[in-house]
Amino acid sequence: MKQKHLFWGAAVALTFLFSASAIAQPRHTKKKVKKVVETKVDVCPFTDKWVEDETKFEDRKEKAHATFVPYSSTATMQKDDYFKFPWLTPKHANYLLLNGKWKFHYTADWKQGKPEKDDFWADNADVSSWKELQVPLNWEMAGYDVPVYNNVGYPFENKPPFITAFKDNFDKNPVGSYRRNFNLPEGWETGKRVFLHFDGACSAIVVWVNGKYAGYSQGANTDADFDVTNLVRKGDNNVSVRVYRWSDGSYLEGQDMWHLGGIHRDVYLVATPKTFVADHYITSALNKDYTSGNLNVDLTIANAAKEKSEKTLEIELLDPQGKSVAKQSAQVAMTAKDAQKNCRLSIDNLTGLKAWTSEQPNLYTVIVRQKAGDQEEMVFSTKYGFREVTIKDKLVYVNGKRVFFKGVNTQDIHPLYGHAIDVETMLRDVILMKQANVNTVRTSHYPRQAKMYAMFDYYGLYCMNEADVECHNNHSLSNNPTWRATYVDRTERMVLRDRNHPSVVFWSLGNESGGGDNFQATYDKIKELLPGRDAWVHYEGYKHGAKYSDFGSDMYPRIEVVKKQMNGLNDKPYFICEYAHAMGQAVGNLQEYWDLIEASTGITGGCIWDWVDQGIYDTRRIRKGLPLKDPKTGLHYYTSGYDYTKMNNGYRGFQGDFMSNGIITPGREWTAKLTEVKYVYRDVNFESFYSRVLTLKNKCAFTNLADIYDLSYEVLRNGVSVEKNQVAIPSVLPDKTCDINIPYTTAVDDKAEYVITFSLILKKATSWSKQGYMMAQQQFKLSAENAGSTSVADPTSYRKTMASCQLSRRRAS
Repeated sequence: MKQKHLFWGAAVALTFLFSASAIAQPRHTKKKVKKVVETKVDVCPFTDKWVEDETKFEDRKEKAHATFVPYSSTATMQKDDYFKFPWLTPKHANYLLLNGKWKFHYTADWKQGKPEKDDFWADNADVSSWKELQVPLNWEMAGYDVPVYNNVGYPFENKPPFITAFKDNFDKNPVGSYRRNFNLPEGWETGKRVFLHFDGACSAIVVWVNGKYAGYSQGANTDADFDVTNLVRKGDNNVSVRVYRWSDGSYLEGQDMWHLGGIHRDVYLVATPKTFVADHYITSALNKDYTSGNLNVDLTIANAAKEKSEKTLEIELLDPQGKSVAKQSAQVAMTAKDAQKNCRLSIDNLTGLKAWTSEQPNLYTVIVRQKAGDQEEMVFSTKYGFREVTIKDKLVYVNGKRVFFKGVNTQDIHPLYGHAIDVETMLRDVILMKQANVNTVRTSHYPRQAKMYAMFDYYGLYCMNEADVECHNNHSLSNNPTWRATYVDRTERMVLRDRNHPSVVFWSLGNESGGGDNFQATYDKIKELLPGRDAWVHYEGYKHGAKYSDFGSDMYPRIEVVKKQMNGLNDKPYFICEYAHAMGQAVGNLQEYWDLIEASTGITGGCIWDWVDQGIYDTRRIRKGLPLKDPKTGLHYYTSGYDYTKMNNGYRGFQGDFMSNGIITPGREWTAKLTEVKYVYRDVNFESFYSRVLTLKNKCAFTNLADIYDLSYEVLRNGVSVEKNQVAIPSVLPDKTCDINIPYTTAVDDKAEYVITFSLILKKATSWSKQGYMMAQQQFKLSAENAGSTSVADPTSYRKTMASCQLSRRRAS
């Protein structure tokens, strides 16, 4: 991958911070769309009642499936950058991205002045008078409506499933109407099935194509596929979307975050053969050496057209260098009665496998081909990592080794785009995490875009994938049977989409939603969907008996509480899903947590709350096209909940800036907090330094220190560098120690303060950093002795001293 995909250059990283004129649009115009001659359209079954009916959360949506992008041939697929980096936009696939400028109309109250009376979705409707809005983008970030920050309460009356504005009319459930034209790629109108895909929109959408109803979906962060084969035509087409800011689904989206409306993720079309591989599920079984085993690929063939045909299905496994390892194929005969068939292809007796871990993210490629005779009809590929996750005696093992999960909670937030996260920002986040020794991400509190899991796979991050379920202010929903189907649907769609990703080692049922039978149902569904492989489920509902969690989990426990869980909680591994709340000058006692975690026999790690400050730029300045950064002070015009209309929900004031608790800034700049996290999360301990001998302990689970690191040292006299050098590290296997002689020559006396700083630096460039990058560092004080040797204060007393005064410890970012 080119360097620009790995690092933000100064120009790329900062351009979005200074101007918002490209996305700023005036507020709602009262101009109506022009009425033209009506065209005949299908009867649309949708009514507004669906928006307040918890049992009606979808209509005409396709079943969830694993991510794949179809190509017409192997050669076409392999020349596309997406083949190697599956977070990039496909260029040569049967894929049409619909991001960009859409016509947009904003209505402040869903029950008054709706665009429906103007038939904006009609095939020949004229919306030329409408303004334009970028997709993806939350409409508040373009000056429409007001951003809402909420932690616990809802920004509407708590009367599920109804959406009712508060008496002060703060919010009456706005509606955004979107429309754009597109040219259907040549050949798609015949012999193909065409699907319209939405990666995410908040919170309910109704979709039309060429004036015909396509479907309905709820779930702000849940993918929605619609089969539009019979709706599209050759040449010019149009798609129209009505987005409701709030729906009954919003009761399950009560997360601690900005609540913003609109289409905030990608929109695109894909085309497949009429009979095609609609889903694939990859599993493997490794032998005890974790270098041999077998591969299984379960394929689902869809035949909605009920055509009689015979297909050859083939899988091919490529190693991390792209070399073919093995192939397997089978013939599948479809009759006119077969709407669907399943087929398993297996490759047995694989040897010499390189397993996937966060330390060594070895990725293989599974290619799936569908042929008619010898002719390829459809080809796609999926990156896959061989790995096993097990729980034994209240500890978590990856490929047979105990692993500590050094994590962060994350939110989808961008200071300029809201919840619309671009690829450059995703990469910036992942690269910073790797550079700061973070190895785990909890997707609090909803699934991310599929492309981000591809980054986790590639760069090496463990993931706790969390369903978009949080009824923080109404726990009764979790035990209400009329809500059970939507709980299960959100969880099922997450699992079916993401279950091929090696980075996803745990699944989370949701967040802070109390307990109840609905969580038992989602727990059971995950176990059902993941047969034959590890399916470890998390929920922080330990107070409810932990019936539907494979972990004992907690939030913000004090050190004294953690000490009580040293051997696990509820006879299960103890995982601190949220801790070290990073608001302000924070994470000061992180080391004390990890001293306990690493000494425990039942604690597996935790995730800091949270990764990034959720500040956004002042939307009023965005609307007016004003600078977003003070040219004199360099300060950004970030805002919090205090800067916008208050809510009449009983939580006024307190929640105003509670989103400002990240360990990096909204603009993804490094902070002192991240330096502390990097120090504590490091994979090596500098145990001691005495008589010119440094003792190192390798805390990696899979990596020999000598394979990836060099050791440099620097002697300072009264803070001035007087000597630098570098020494090789001998072989140090995981969980082992070594002694290294340090041949410094500086004469140490009592007339000055002498210190020596050791740095563990990368031997070679990686996918996420340059050669020579410092991953761990420790400083020791030097003193003169009779024999001229050096000694240090006990590291424990050193840390106690530094706990009260951080000025002397030197750490680099």
